[in-house]
Amino acid sequence: MIRLSEEFDVHVHIVHVSAAEALPLIRDAKKRGLRITAETCPHYLVFCAEEIPDGATEYKCAPPIRERANNELLWEALKDGTLDFVATDHSPRRRTSRNSRAATS
Repeated sequence: MIRLSEEFDVHVHIVHVSAAEALPLIRDAKKRGLRITAETCPHYLVFCAEEIPDGATEYKCAPPIRERANNELLWEALKDGTLDFVATDHSPRRRTSRNSRAATS
């Protein structure tokens, strides 16, 4: 996304940043004046992989939840403007019947 922003001089928005390894790339791109915004999600800031019990599928998401040290770097990135905001792509579902697949609301 960063390369595309630079190559085509367009604004790009990077969604669901969960890995702190991406932060230096985003930070550098912004310092170079590229038109980039980026966000993370609440669950990447609040939950820590080491605290999630094995088999707790209610925490399953993509990208996955990471360790506390990673979360702390995401918080720092919010404070310093590397990450622009916190967003969610929550997409609630309802069951149309007990034995059917989930349907969109």
